[in-house]
Amino acid sequence: LELPEQDFNNVKNYLPKLNEMGFEIDEYGDKTFIIRQLPQIITLKDKDSILDFLLDLDNFEKLSQDKIDDMIASRACRKSIKAGDELTIVDMNILIKKVGFCRDPYACPHGRPTMINITLGELEKKFKRTAN
Repeated sequence: LELPEQDFNNVKNYLPKLNEMGFEIDEYGDKTFIIRQLPQIITLKDKDSILDFLLDLDNFEKLSQDKIDDMIASRACRKSIKAGDELTIVDMNILIKKVGFCRDPYACPHGRPTMINITLGELEKKFKRTAN
């Protein structure tokens, strides 16, 4: 990613913060960065939004941590698996493993549950395997 000098210097100043957020960005020569890794909530399809984000870091820095957390939570929800999405067995296994690394695997960032407990009796009832 080659940037004008002022933008390059601005991004360079924010590299430690960006790395904390899940970016892995290294200087790669004169006014150039190489982006090795993006936070999980950003996909390669978001190339323009990545550039916009990097060029708007001064405004981002002025936001409160609550606002930043809310923006990240909203982004995560938009990128999440939705009802009706088809998953392969491999995708399902990866998802289950990744949930184990979450700070709070039982709720999404907005507080909605990601999993529930149900008893064997409740499950049997749902599949009409009990007398009730």
